[in-house]
Amino acid sequence: MKKQYFFLFIFLFVCTFSHAQIEFKRVSHHFGEVEEMGGDVSVTFEYVNGGLESKLIMVQPSCGCTTPEWKKEAILPNEKGQITVRFSPKGRLGEEFSKSVTVMTNFNQVFWLKIEGVVVAKKTKKKE
Repeated sequence: MKKQYFFLFIFLFVCTFSHAQIEFKRVSHHFGEVEEMGGDVSVTFEYVNGGLESKLIMVQPSCGCTTPEWKKEAILPNEKGQITVRFSPKGRLGEEFSKSVTVMTNFNQVFWLKIEGVVVAKKTKKKE
């Protein structure tokens, strides 16, 4: 009898957490050349909650030049959301950057959103 309860518990556990999944459409973005004095650049990473009500409990950038913005409230089943990641190129001339944002949900899902590019003095115009 105990064996049956054990398998029932495992089955329910797997079913519960298999539906509590956030999925991102993409997890990386390459800006290419970013002008140092052109102001901040940003990209939006979209996701959908495929199961139970979830919450992003941690959204942590890898450094101070990267700032994430996201909805702090719970995400209902089938609801779409987004995390906008802003990068400040000022003072980083010539730097090839690769920054990340760590995202964790209340169901212990972990994602790493990545942005990349190179900071230039001024974008060069392409000749036609």
